[in-house]
Amino acid sequence: MRITVLFIILLLAVLMDFCVDRIPNGLIAAGVILSVWYQGRAYGMHGIIQAVLGMTAPVILLFLLFRIGTLGAGDVKLLAVAGAFLGLRDSLLCMAASFVIGAALSLVKMCLHGNYVTRMQYLAGYVLTTLRSGNIRRYKHTGEPGSSIRFSLPVLLGVLLIYMGRAGDAFGL
Repeated sequence: MRITVLFIILLLAVLMDFCVDRIPNGLIAAGVILSVWYQGRAYGMHGIIQAVLGMTAPVILLFLLFRIGTLGAGDVKLLAVAGAFLGLRDSLLCMAASFVIGAALSLVKMCLHGNYVTRMQYLAGYVLTTLRSGNIRRYKHTGEPGSSIRFSLPVLLGVLLIYMGRAGDAFGL
């Protein structure tokens, strides 16, 4: 049931992200409440602690990416909800899987839009300027096609990958 509820929340988040360019805070709040309730009911205080740790890790680790504008607040909050359902260990695995999937989707999108070289030049310029100046500034999106992705989809796919891995462990795969 826990994974089913998480997948419903993630699917709704993906739909909202693609349709209205936002992940509603009400959906995030419902996810937090349900995850803490479930973890507490199933595992007692240990489950609540795992929910809080799993929820907190993405917020702390991804704060800089949010501040410079490369990751939206809804994406960070969605990873926090997934982390609350998954616990700390799987939250970290989910973040890693989501970023690998997001990078792959971004690469495909840039190649399809023919702006891979332009985007990589912009990234290199951003990194060099940041290193030279010592100032971290916002990473500006150019607004051109292929310059960003909806990160809710890689989060959904990352959770699916984590869940499939757990299912494989259960069946000795």
